[in-house]
Amino acid sequence: MVDFDTAEQAKQVAALCWRRKKNIPQVLLVTSRETKRWVTPKGWPMDGLTDWNTAKREAYEEAGVEGRIQKQSIGTYHYGKRKKSGVVQPTSVVVFALEVINLKSNWPEKHERA
Repeated sequence: MVDFDTAEQAKQVAALCWRRKKNIPQVLLVTSRETKRWVTPKGWPMDGLTDWNTAKREAYEEAGVEGRIQKQSIGTYHYGKRKKSGVVQPTSVVVFALEVINLKSNWPEKHERA
């Protein structure tokens, strides 16, 4: 168990990708590369990019999503990111809403995710 109150937290950013189809809201999830669990597209902040633009880039790289992202986050959640060493890093994820406009048929990580 990770104590989020006392541990120094790493930061990631995520895109909550959504659209309406026939007036029904839909949310896009991707599988994580290692555990194959369903997650939102997310990653570490990138030098030279704002957090929201990093989240938008992650959505494209991980799911082929193109769309409009909000610059204001819609919330934050916390989880224990398991590193390759086995150490669990307390991690805070800042989430940005991304309205899906287009889904590409090919994208950078297409063959890395089930």
